[in-house]
Amino acid sequence: MDTGPMIEERKEYTTRPHHTSPGCRRAGSVCSTAELYCRGDSTALRLSPDPLVLATGAEINLQVLLTLLEPLPVGAKIKVNMQKDGLINIPIPCINVGEISIGTCEYDGQELLDLAGEFLCPTYVPEGQACTLPLGPGQYGGQEPISIVLPELPSLIIDLLASGTYELKITALLADGSEMTCIQAKVDLTGH
Repeated sequence: MDTGPMIEERKEYTTRPHHTSPGCRRAGSVCSTAELYCRGDSTALRLSPDPLVLATGAEINLQVLLTLLEPLPVGAKIKVNMQKDGLINIPIPCINVGEISIGTCEYDGQELLDLAGEFLCPTYVPEGQACTLPLGPGQYGGQEPISIVLPELPSLIIDLLASGTYELKITALLADGSEMTCIQAKVDLTGH
C-alpha cells in the first residue's frame, strides 16, 4: 500500500539526540538544545491521508523506521507536547479519551509497549528484542505501514481538534527526566 511520498521538508520527522559531540552540525531550533545525528539515531515517518481525518472509524496509515544506537532504558518516559498553530499558538492539554490520553501528555514507556505490543512485536522490533524496556540498539519499524482505525471519539474531542495544523514534539526522557532524543512534526487535521 503506497502511503504517499516520503514527507516533504515541512513533514520531515527526524530525531534530535540530546547528547552532543564535537563535529556535529547544528539542527536549528527544532528541538532546542539538541544536535542532529550526533549519535546516529534517526527516524523516518509517513502518515496518510493528508490531512489526517479525525473521526470515529477513520483510518490512519502510519509507517515508522527508527534506528536506535543506544538503549532506551527501563524507566524511560515519552512526553508529547501538542499545540494548535495559529496567530497565537494554543497548547492542547492532556485529555483522557477512554483508555488513552491525547494532547500534551507524559506516558510510561513500558505502558506504551504493553498497549501496542500485540501489533508491534515481533514484526516491528529487531530479532530477539522482547516487547519490553530496555529497547536495545537496532532498527525498529518497517516498510509496511500500520493501519490504525480510530475508536469511538467523543464529539467534544472532534470539535476541539478536528481542524487545523498542529505542532507535535515527542521526547524520550530517561528515568531522571533528562532528554534522550526527540522528534518534532507538524500535522494537519480535518474532521471530514
